[in-house]
Amino acid sequence: SEIVSWYYSEQGVGLYGSPKAFHDLKQFFWGIQNLLWERGFFRGMPIATILAFFGIALYLKNTADSIASRKLRDNLSIGTVALVFWFLFAYAALFPLNYRPLRYQAVLFLPLMGIAGIFLENLYLSTMSSRKKSRKQKESPIWVKTILIGLVTAPLVCSILLVNGSKQFAGSVFDSIYLYTFLFVVIGAAAYLLLRFGRNLFDKLRPAAGIAVLLILVAYGVVNLRSYYGWMSTRQYSLLAADHDLGAILGEDAVISGSYGTALAQDNGLHSIHHQFGITTDPEFFNKYPITHLVLDKSNEEIARKEYPQIMSGASIVTDYLIRGFPVKVFRISETSPNAQARVYKLTDYENALRWEQAGEADSSQYYMNMFLRSDSISFSARVHVAMKALDGGRFPDAIKNLRKAFVYSYKSAQLAYMLGVSYYNMASKTSQQSYIDSALVYLEYTHKMMPNDKNVEKAVMQLKGAR
Repeated sequence: SEIVSWYYSEQGVGLYGSPKAFHDLKQFFWGIQNLLWERGFFRGMPIATILAFFGIALYLKNTADSIASRKLRDNLSIGTVALVFWFLFAYAALFPLNYRPLRYQAVLFLPLMGIAGIFLENLYLSTMSSRKKSRKQKESPIWVKTILIGLVTAPLVCSILLVNGSKQFAGSVFDSIYLYTFLFVVIGAAAYLLLRFGRNLFDKLRPAAGIAVLLILVAYGVVNLRSYYGWMSTRQYSLLAADHDLGAILGEDAVISGSYGTALAQDNGLHSIHHQFGITTDPEFFNKYPITHLVLDKSNEEIARKEYPQIMSGASIVTDYLIRGFPVKVFRISETSPNAQARVYKLTDYENALRWEQAGEADSSQYYMNMFLRSDSISFSARVHVAMKALDGGRFPDAIKNLRKAFVYSYKSAQLAYMLGVSYYNMASKTSQQSYIDSALVYLEYTHKMMPNDKNVEKAVMQLKGAR
């Protein structure tokens, strides 16, 4: 528990500052309202989330009635209590934080699914029960139950509105600190009317509860299968492709570190030492460990340059990747490392080609690059590098040839598909051949499939279709 407490404190407050929700009323209400919407939690599992919130509301309502009738122990289910309080406490711990990635919200997943399942079970069992006994039992005041239901379900309604609204609507939600209160009042009023006058309606609908459960389960399966298919159809496996590529362009004695260092040493045999810049600053870090390369995203690169200027000032860029939509650069620091073992790192032909190119020795660079390509190495970085130089020189056939070979090594890459589409379009503009237009359209349509929200790619596809 001490380690968990330290991690929560470091991640929640240490890195990202004191929660703004505790300093600004707008941020407080915004944190409650958009937790399940912000990172796509609700969008990924809407039916289960709705069922879970209904289940929590029903549990609180039944608990209030049990307390009023002094039969709390008879109606107490330890499993349900644990799941409900797990979810509520986790939600309360997460919503104030300034940084709330989806992985943090994974703590909500298990109790949410459990509560949703219990709610469906209770809904089904209600078809076999009678209301006659429960009508004789003493119940809690309706206003108590409406307050509990309103407090619990208001964040759910906010998530539904935000998912189906626009960015402008999300901004208006943030600007209005009264929205949560308004929703609470509306939901409370609806709950009051249902509890006060809807008893007969519930009794009439009770026999259909079994059918409702079946329909919910069918809808749950359809929605999640559709969601899974949509997710699978846009996977680019960029991390795996970068892992294989990095193993091909670096030497076997390379030791990598940085924010993506461990991730890019899973399947290629490279050595790695994990280090997250910005959390701890160790002046002796590069003295102690023979690190030859750093793999950094933008924020970690900025911190590394600030904390270790002597190391980063002479760092050479080896390649760059687009991993899960984020740009990541690979730097070689063996020449500037204070570690003796790191300084004797032997450059690969690919790295020598880049070194000579940076020195302005085109012939030497070409020699080493040809040596590397003749080794049949499965590297798309080398092919892309050669293709980019061909594009700059207007040699579109050479660019297409190398990009097609690169695409073999990373066949799911939307970035490579887009570059191929642009290259074929340039060939079409140069030769006026319809076949190049058709090829450009194939690759750009594939890019649009993998990046359906990119408006520029969508526009390019529409223009090409109009030019056919």
